[in-house]
Amino acid sequence: MDFSALFQVNLDPEGELSLEVAKRKILNNPNHKEVAKICATLLYENKLKDSLIANCIEQIGALESHLIKIELERNRPFWKRLFRKAYRPYQQELSD
Repeated sequence: MDFSALFQVNLDPEGELSLEVAKRKILNNPNHKEVAKICATLLYENKLKDSLIANCIEQIGALESHLIKIELERNRPFWKRLFRKAYRPYQQELSD
């Protein structure tokens, strides 16, 4: 998958029209207090979305590191995997 494909947004004509209508309604609104409330709400929602995206990216990174760890474990020679499994019970006895 091309990384730039993540940033391509394709709105259907109805979506573009509704966005343009909302934009013009805000720009042509003479009530500055209402516009300020809309801007404040949009800033708050934008911050929440940024936080959500950051959390998702963090989880994706954790999952990818787990997958890399599993892949590295599979590529280890047999005797190293065997030694690691045999050594774990010994470590648990020492910690108890």
